[in-house]
Amino acid sequence: MRRITRSQRSIDRAFVSPHSLRTRIHPPPRRTAPTSPYSLPTTTAYFSTSSSHGSLVSRDRKAYNASIRRWQKRLTGDSEPIGAHVDPYDPTSPVRIAPEELGREEETLEDDENGANDDYQEAITAEGLQWVGTKEHARQTKEQEMRDLYWNMTGREYGRWFSGPFQSTMIPELLEIEMPIRDKSTLRSLFHMAAVEVYAFAFLGKDLDVTKFAHKGDYAPPEWIESAKLVVNEEGQVRVGSGTQALELYYWIKNALPAAEIEEADQGDESEAVLEHAEEVVEEEDPEGEVLKSKVEQVLKSAEDTFDFTTNRSEPQSTLAEEKTTKKQLKTEPKPEIATQQSAHPPPQISVQELIQNSTDALNAIQEEISEISDSVGSLHTPLQEQDSAPTNALEATQKEVSDSVESLYTPLQEQDYISMYSEIPLNNPAILFALSKRLTFLTGHRLSDPLLNQLHTLLDLQVNLLSAAKPRPNKLISEIKSGMTQKGEEKAFMKELLELPNVKVQGKKRTMKMEEQEVGRWKVIEYALRERGLPVTKNDIRKEWRALKDA
Repeated sequence: MRRITRSQRSIDRAFVSPHSLRTRIHPPPRRTAPTSPYSLPTTTAYFSTSSSHGSLVSRDRKAYNASIRRWQKRLTGDSEPIGAHVDPYDPTSPVRIAPEELGREEETLEDDENGANDDYQEAITAEGLQWVGTKEHARQTKEQEMRDLYWNMTGREYGRWFSGPFQSTMIPELLEIEMPIRDKSTLRSLFHMAAVEVYAFAFLGKDLDVTKFAHKGDYAPPEWIESAKLVVNEEGQVRVGSGTQALELYYWIKNALPAAEIEEADQGDESEAVLEHAEEVVEEEDPEGEVLKSKVEQVLKSAEDTFDFTTNRSEPQSTLAEEKTTKKQLKTEPKPEIATQQSAHPPPQISVQELIQNSTDALNAIQEEISEISDSVGSLHTPLQEQDSAPTNALEATQKEVSDSVESLYTPLQEQDYISMYSEIPLNNPAILFALSKRLTFLTGHRLSDPLLNQLHTLLDLQVNLLSAAKPRPNKLISEIKSGMTQKGEEKAFMKELLELPNVKVQGKKRTMKMEEQEVGRWKVIEYALRERGLPVTKNDIRKEWRALKDA
């Protein structure tokens, strides 16, 4: 590193004094600069480190850049100046030069040989294009988010039966969305299934959400779930049937397969059944495998035989010669004569009646001997039967009790049994009530409101409200009034009073201007005036004119 020696001479100040500036600048005419008689002499340095007055003039730009680069090379060791990269904003930069000027290949698209595409039609309006940034687009985006959220929560599609803000704009037929269940018997079975599931999980202390498993709550339940009973014990806790049914149901739900995997398994079972059927057919045609054994023996025998090239046969010539000699010997040997010995005394002739009589006598004798033997054996076993009668009766009694209890567990319940069972189960646990309402919404498609759930006291009240919510409600006021008129009590009286009000008139259709003019009697005059001027009168006339203009 270069060392700078310290100078022994005085160095002037880094700034120019105002006194020196005054002496250098020429004074204006007719005025002289004032001089102080008391000014002290100042010493000036032989050289100065301050910038002189001439440094304000612009220097040579090339020399300045060259010196800067020299210092950069000494400091950084790099000959390329810092920041000497391509500037994209420079008009002379290669980035802004056209590719044809640089000599690069330019991609060109060849025109179709057949000309323009016949299917292409130039768009005149914005029909069919996606709208972005409008209220309609925001509504569709919000609706899709709600659909995805509902699918993640329940595992079912978001349909019209979901009480959302966009239910009036949905078309379940096009979206293939399942509608809510209306059948009462199906609703009762699904309600009992949901109740058994929730109370079984609550009895075991498990999470009450059935949709947390892989099947998302959509599984094939066991057959005995319809006949499972809900019993309230002394502690006020609800248990499912016997003590083991709750645990059995929990492991059934935990290990159940989703609906899609069940369908794939069914298809696999069908293929396995086809293979088993083919094997059964083969076994029926060849039960002992004789055909297969014979084929194997033939193959082994053909492998052991040696081929004789002289005779072009698989057997040697010596064996063929031996066979020929044996055949000649058999032909030359005389056939043995079979002598028929005829006895001198012919057999006695017996009539048919005598044969029948002899056979019946022998059969009667055999039956008598069998009866005597059975009597003797029965006399020997009578004491043993008397000794074993007591334990066998006790065993039969226990077996009968077990079978009766099993049948009582798995026999289907009647409607009255469900009513009495549900009326004894209170709904004082909010967690169980919420789990029941969520599970019922998933299974049936009907959602009960929170104020309605807060008014329920027993499980029977929940079932009654679910069945009432499943009834299709009328879309018009007049149909609601007619349904109220068919009932009895205060509702019928209220509907009758509503219809008899002096200034109220209930109609099945929307009231139009034509109906109002017809009541007053002016419609005939209006119709005549319109016909006379050639103007359309009804909506059908307007449609006809519109079609004529469209066709023209």
